[in-house]
Amino acid sequence: LGTFGAPRESAISVAATAEAPQLAAPETIEPFPYIAGMTPDFFQHLDMRLADGGFPYSGASTSHMDGWMRFRQAPPVFDERHFVTLGDAWPPAVIQMLSQFAPGSSLTWSLEITEDVAAEPDTHWAYAVRTDRAEGGYAHTDARIWHPDGRLVAISRQTVAIFG
Repeated sequence: LGTFGAPRESAISVAATAEAPQLAAPETIEPFPYIAGMTPDFFQHLDMRLADGGFPYSGASTSHMDGWMRFRQAPPVFDERHFVTLGDAWPPAVIQMLSQFAPGSSLTWSLEITEDVAAEPDTHWAYAVRTDRAEGGYAHTDARIWHPDGRLVAISRQTVAIFG
């Protein structure tokens, strides 16, 4: 589902209610490793740093993830295509609760970009995802993405099938 439109005058203005998480500086957090044959191939191109939550298949007791994301090698120009790639890169948050590998699959994913995402190509974007419910092999998550200046720039929602 994609909806595109230019801003227009409106009598309605409601400030974002979600606040950016207080994360350690990205430089102080080790990025997700890329391990050929074990992690998705696209991980070799991304710099994702987990500030809170657990790594996939770590048997964590939490179902949330907070962190930073950007490309390992900054593109010459950063635009919406790059932003969507980053927004879709995080593993489903509930995968961290499993202690061994099990397949999972996105059933639905929506990304609502609420602000201009033009930024310096090496910008670290803050990411936070919460699991609304997970049961019967399905999980429903709600994520937010913030510009480093604290502006909420996107809302992401996903339904995931977990086979384990």
